[in-house]
Amino acid sequence: MSGQYGQSLKDLLERMHISDSEKLVAEGETLVIDTKAERILLSRKDGVLSIRSLPSPGSGSIAGKGHNT
Repeated sequence: MSGQYGQSLKDLLERMHISDSEKLVAEGETLVIDTKAERILLSRKDGVLSIRSLPSPGSGSIAGKGHNT
């Protein structure tokens, strides 16, 4: 992760309990948090919260996208 804000956000999300992650990301969906410097992708499959980060030329937004898997 390139930004200090993004790293702090990722650290916080990694410490969340499964019950908390269910409030953010529904099963089979992906939540994208764009911090302008990077994108943090949150997804949940089989009750497991997955967190990935990618470089982003983005605009600083939050978007959700459903997936049926």
